[in-house]
Amino acid sequence: MRFSYIQGITYILIIALFINCKREANSITHQQSVEQLPQKKSNDSLANQEMDSLLHKALRLRNNEENRNYSLELLKKVRNLDNFQSLTAFDSLSNQLILYSENKSDFEIQGQVFKLKAQKHYFENQLDSTYQFLVKAEQSYNQLQDSIELGRISIAKAQIVFEHGIYTESEKEILKGLRLLKNTKDKTILYKANHLLAINLIELFDYSEAKKYFAITKTIVNELKDSNAITQQEAEHYTSHINNNLSHLYYYEGDLQKAKKYALKGLYEYPNIPKESRLYSILLTNLIKAKIDLGEFENLLDYIDEIVALETKYNSKGTYSGGLPSTYLVKAKYYIHQNNLPKALEYCKKAYDRANYEKRYQIAKEALAFMSKYDTTNAQEHISKFLELNDKLFKIERQSKNKFARIEFEAEQLSLQNQQLIADKKNIILISSLILIVFIGTIIMLILYIKNKSLRYQHRSQLADEKIYKLILEQKDLSDNAKFEERKRIAKELHDGIINRIFTTRFHLMQLDGNSNEEQRKLLINELHVAEEEIRTISTILSQEKLSDQNPFDQLIEDLISNQQNAFNSQFHYNPDASINWDRLNSEQKLNVYRILQEVFQNINKHSKATEVIVSTIKLRDGRFQLIIKDNGIGFNSKDNRILSKGTGLKNMKERAKELGANLKITSKPNEGVTILLDLDIYQ
Repeated sequence: MRFSYIQGITYILIIALFINCKREANSITHQQSVEQLPQKKSNDSLANQEMDSLLHKALRLRNNEENRNYSLELLKKVRNLDNFQSLTAFDSLSNQLILYSENKSDFEIQGQVFKLKAQKHYFENQLDSTYQFLVKAEQSYNQLQDSIELGRISIAKAQIVFEHGIYTESEKEILKGLRLLKNTKDKTILYKANHLLAINLIELFDYSEAKKYFAITKTIVNELKDSNAITQQEAEHYTSHINNNLSHLYYYEGDLQKAKKYALKGLYEYPNIPKESRLYSILLTNLIKAKIDLGEFENLLDYIDEIVALETKYNSKGTYSGGLPSTYLVKAKYYIHQNNLPKALEYCKKAYDRANYEKRYQIAKEALAFMSKYDTTNAQEHISKFLELNDKLFKIERQSKNKFARIEFEAEQLSLQNQQLIADKKNIILISSLILIVFIGTIIMLILYIKNKSLRYQHRSQLADEKIYKLILEQKDLSDNAKFEERKRIAKELHDGIINRIFTTRFHLMQLDGNSNEEQRKLLINELHVAEEEIRTISTILSQEKLSDQNPFDQLIEDLISNQQNAFNSQFHYNPDASINWDRLNSEQKLNVYRILQEVFQNINKHSKATEVIVSTIKLRDGRFQLIIKDNGIGFNSKDNRILSKGTGLKNMKERAKELGANLKITSKPNEGVTILLDLDIYQ
């Protein structure tokens, strides 16, 4: 009976691994808090339906940290249900969560999901798949360099390899796990690791080393109990497991008394072990084996039948392959000691058949060895089957060893491929980002270049316009001055030449004698007087500084207004005050007024959406005049300094007003148009 004693510890090791490897997660409120879900196993169909509904809802969640944590907690709660393997959405959500965590390099959640899937396959007795997902979990925690989790996974892998009968590999994996767990404060996993190592050493016939590790295991249990890390009942349960395996060790070592002693200690030292538990069945089996070999047969058959009933009950649950073949073999040994060969061979045959059915080949070998010894008629057949089975076990062990090595290799290759894909993806994203940045940068630079070029052109054009206008004004001043000088010269000539000559003529005519025709004389004198007055009037008019009926700057303003056009079809109106004498402004002042008007019209044409624009000039009594431009456009908040300080045009208008010594006031509200007032002392 090589496997009967390890069934209890097997379940404890795997279940405890997945319980203890939980990480503390942030509490999440998400649709329905996972804290409200069942904490213990439940076979309630309503709980299963509720969980199944939540699993399907979780499948529709987006990939972010909160949703991944919620989905993981949900999977952990679902695992606590009986028959959770039947919920197909469990696999769907776990697979989705693996992809989500891989896309976000969330190795913590990825590792935990792999462990959940390993547990699921272990409950379904699919050890190869269990090992495969443990290897994947190991790769996730390798990325995090989490030695504690890696140590736990090594112990779980050792358990799977042990159940395949590859004890040397299991021992290596345990020692690897213990090295990784050297800094852990969780002594529970250390208890399980040392206990499993001791069991491995029994199978490797290294009994002295096995005893040493059982002693270490006992010390750890005492430390756990003293520190209140486990309850008294849990400590008793752990100690009973140790006693069970010590009984098994001494049985194989040939010390039957100690084998019996530790079996009895396991059964009766702590009375809290339920009689229907698997541990009780295994301890009772070890006790019966020792008593049979010691020749103590009292009440043994009743004990054996009790075990058969218990093992049959356990086996009826499905996944548990208990000690039924071993129990049949014990019963066969009992009957052989009672000299009841037919009954012994009958139960040995049952043990062999049941062991083959459960693929418990080590027990099948023991049954064949028993039959080859006592069934002399068919001894040769049993020996042949024994040799065939021995070869088969050797092949299975070798295949299993190769299979686990292949799983490790394939998982490593897949991990390397995934890492390469992730690296390639990052490189593609990086290169694409760089190309996009360069492209956007180029576009921005091109736009800025074009804009700057346009601004430079506008600036040059503005400077050229200003020079042309200055030249026009200077030319006008030269022309006016030339006209004025010419008029003065003509006036002088008229005054100094013609008037004096006519005056002289009139004087002489007045000196004519009395014989002359009086009427003719008077007529000539009168004509000369009229000519004199007319010439004097012309001289006076020509001597004036300017022509009163001409005002060229006012005409320039009117031309500027009449030439305005925009996309809003705005109507421009000009209301001039004819009493304003623009000639009191010099060329520079006129240029500044003209430029302010140009800037105002440019803003109106670009932004105002006005249908009507009115330009007015008003002469005030105190010698000042006002230029008012008003539109009925969309307006803006004129109290917002950010808007007033933003535009270059507004800034230029203020600077020109300052050069004029004028006040510039801008008033506007949203949807109420804009009013611009330029107040200038024209007679300063």
